[in-house]
Amino acid sequence: MELFKDISILKVVNRDISKVNDIVINEKLYSIRINKEEILSLYCLPIYIEEFVTGILYQEKIITTPDSIKSISIDDNFGVIDILIKLKNDNISGLEKLKRLRYLSSDCTDPSSLLSLYNQIVCEPIQTDFIIKLDSIHLLLKQFEKMAELYRSTGSTHSAALCSETKILFYNEDISRHNCIDKLVGWAFLKKIDLSDKIIITSGRLTATMVTKAIKTSVAILISRSAATWEAIKIADRYNLAMAGFARGSRINIYSHPERFSL
Repeated sequence: MELFKDISILKVVNRDISKVNDIVINEKLYSIRINKEEILSLYCLPIYIEEFVTGILYQEKIITTPDSIKSISIDDNFGVIDILIKLKNDNISGLEKLKRLRYLSSDCTDPSSLLSLYNQIVCEPIQTDFIIKLDSIHLLLKQFEKMAELYRSTGSTHSAALCSETKILFYNEDISRHNCIDKLVGWAFLKKIDLSDKIIITSGRLTATMVTKAIKTSVAILISRSAATWEAIKIADRYNLAMAGFARGSRINIYSHPERFSL
């Protein structure tokens, strides 16, 4: 599937009108069927679809291990994702919540994140003493910024990366900052990667919903190029998530657990 389209538009500059070609992002609507039952529909970029849907199901506690998945088939032409899973009684409540949603938007008020926020109270504090050097963060940010090809072409995407202390392990761009995190979570889940010594870098704002998503993965550190909200900072502090924002160039604002950042 194409991630973007080259189209003809009218461009106005200082009252001068000209016909030019422009590149626009190509989001697609997918319908998710779990055990042959249609559960919900969602918009995303047509890439890392298996990781995307897996990340959502894991965060909503519908699946707990990769072995819970029997099969995943994706029909990009018709926009259908068929998933067969081993469904246990204690996973049914998460599935019922997704069924009540029916539709997840591609904007930054994604209801899937609200589900996680409502479930926040059952989260355990992150168990980690991982410390990262600020020099390592700056090197990771340089790598992160170089990888934003879709954003440079269209100006329409967010991005997120899962990192070790020295390199980016997984990177993706999508129309929603929540989608980016879901795909990252799904990738790590399928690879059985321990996140207690890993870093998530995101282009999106650090809101309560974004922080709750991060806490549910037990990732050690969350970093953004953007700002944080007060509610997000309070949640991060309570659940032992080290968090920083406005990470650009040589500057960074540390919002929670400063003891886990070193010079």
